Amino acid sequence: MTDVLLELISEGLGLEKNVLKASLGGDQMEIEMKINLYPPCPQPQLALGVEPHTDMSAVTILVPNDVPGLQVWKDGNWFAADYLPNALFCHIGDQIEVKCDKTVNLLLGNISYVRLTRDAGRRF
Repeated sequence: MTDVLLELISEGLGLEKNVLKASLGGDQMEIEMKINLYPPCPQPQLALGVEPHTDMSAVTILVPNDVPGLQVWKDGNWFAADYLPNALFCHIGDQIEVKCDKTVNLLLGNISYVRLTRDAGRRF
């Protein structure tokens, strides 16, 4: 999945399809998998959430669930990343921004920041 995603991003930026993968190490590229589960929190007012941040990776692929809280910073505002059943959330990270010499920032309309809010465990 990572290879296909990097090819699509490369082509979307007007590059040859193997450029991003090659610049990230090609077949020697390191892929890291983290598994976190954010179940409903019985006292969301006590949850601290996660500070706003960019992802230092090239691409982050999240498998969401129906527990709200993930937000994206775009155009000066925080927006909820709504849960879509059977969908993946793909976030362009810092490494692609650096590899593209910030061109990706202009083409994609600014790299977004993500955060988990205090409501991360609250179900609506």
